Amino acid sequence: MRDSVTALRSQKILALLSAEEIHPWQNGDITFQEVIFAYPRRPHQTILRNFSFCFQQRNSYGVAGKNGIGKSTITKTLLKLYGLQSGRILVGEQDIREIDTTSLRQKICHQSNRPGFFQLTIAENVFYPEKYHSKDLEKLIEAAKKTGI
Repeated sequence: MRDSVTALRSQKILALLSAEEIHPWQNGDITFQEVIFAYPRRPHQTILRNFSFCFQQRNSYGVAGKNGIGKSTITKTLLKLYGLQSGRILVGEQDIREIDTTSLRQKICHQSNRPGFFQLTIAENVFYPEKYHSKDLEKLIEAAKKTGI
């Protein structure tokens, strides 16, 4: 178990729920198309340069690498925490700029590498950033089955 936690700390995990759960989008593929991004406080230091990739629905991806290569940036731009200099991010065929931010964030599972995150119980980690309540036990069990934990 400790090795699994250590591995998760060094990766960003992105997954999308099944097609039935992501309605109204056609599919849940997440596509980065020629994305260029630099943080507002460092506009001349480009983090993502013409980044193109497709995270396919129903698959889980780990993004690993050295500090500063853009692992967190991929997630932050997908969750609309920052805007892009250019390029597009699509969920299915829809540009995320046209998707309600709350709705988008409710459909994406993201595992942060923040060490404090793991100080929570397993249930709190699964429901993060929402608060876990014992009435959510069925949802917790369903999520555990879907993820294989």
